[in-house]
Amino acid sequence: MAIIQLGSTKSANALINYADDRRAIERSGVNCDVDMAKEQFKFTRDYFHKNNGIQAFHVIQSFKPDEIDSQKANEIGLELAELIAPKHECIVCTHTDKNHIHNHIIINSINFESGLKYNNNNKKLYEIRDNSDSLCKKNQISVIKENNAKVRYTLAEKRIVEKGKISWKDEIRKAVDRQKIQSKNQTDFKNRMLENENIYVKSTKKTMTFENENGMKVRAKKLGQNYEKEHLSDEFGKSLEREKSRGYKREITGDARRSQELSKSAERFSDSNRDAGKKRDTVTKRNNGFDKREIDGVIEETRINLGRKQYISGGEYNSSVERFEEFEHRSSRKNGANQSAADQQDEHADKQSDKVAGSARREDIKLEQSTRTRHFDLER
Repeated sequence: MAIIQLGSTKSANALINYADDRRAIERSGVNCDVDMAKEQFKFTRDYFHKNNGIQAFHVIQSFKPDEIDSQKANEIGLELAELIAPKHECIVCTHTDKNHIHNHIIINSINFESGLKYNNNNKKLYEIRDNSDSLCKKNQISVIKENNAKVRYTLAEKRIVEKGKISWKDEIRKAVDRQKIQSKNQTDFKNRMLENENIYVKSTKKTMTFENENGMKVRAKKLGQNYEKEHLSDEFGKSLEREKSRGYKREITGDARRSQELSKSAERFSDSNRDAGKKRDTVTKRNNGFDKREIDGVIEETRINLGRKQYISGGEYNSSVERFEEFEHRSSRKNGANQSAADQQDEHADKQSDKVAGSARREDIKLEQSTRTRHFDLER
């Protein structure tokens, strides 16, 4: 598999220095000596008085990794140079500094017999690719079926990148990458590019052309497959799908949030019921304690009143005390029982208090009657 790139330069010497340096593992020449290439190139241009403008053309022939060695690659590059640039001085330098072996073919711009310039156009590029594919098949090397590079860099751009700089074409690529993911259709994309990036987009039936604020223009296909009209149209469709997906996710998230809020409300209601139950139990215990203390107070008061009746016989006093102690035991047993509601506890306590008070009053009446009877007997 061999990939072809074609470029040009206004400085043949600089291009030769780049190709024929220490990275060149294999070197060969067509119609010239590699070591004298700069001088021979210049002599031909000067002879025909065509030393201005484009001085040389640059072809890069790249091979699939681990498919060929450097010597064989240089031989194929030499054959390709003879086919695509007859009557032109050429040098072929093979580099292995990357993960794939590649040839740099430098072609002098002037034909040394006719003095005509090398014809560099799209037709020539396809011709070079066809010749390269034929040589690859001849040498049993795989052939690339379609040029589908996602991003295409010219040789000039590559040199700019190697210097750590960004070309104006790369700035357009980045602008397209930023806006295409937000655009819904071609019109939206063109408006966003103009408003946000200050780049004018002209569209035809087959392609797009981008023009930056400095008036520099480039066709989409020159930037790479990712920037061609057909690919961008697919991206706009994906953008709509992503927008619908985000809306669906927001709807699901909203439902989940409402469900979570309802769950929290139910938990708060349950906690409130538990707190109410605890408070009710606390009040019930407090009421139970109050009722018992109140009854104890009544019983103690009754005992004091009975004690004050010094003229009452011991038997009657003991009998009364026993009756009250029995009542106290009975009341304690009732207060210790499990009551389900606080209002029942209150009602029960009131009844017990009434009973105690009634019993106390009855005992006072009996004591008074007994005292009157004894006093009457003594008077007699």
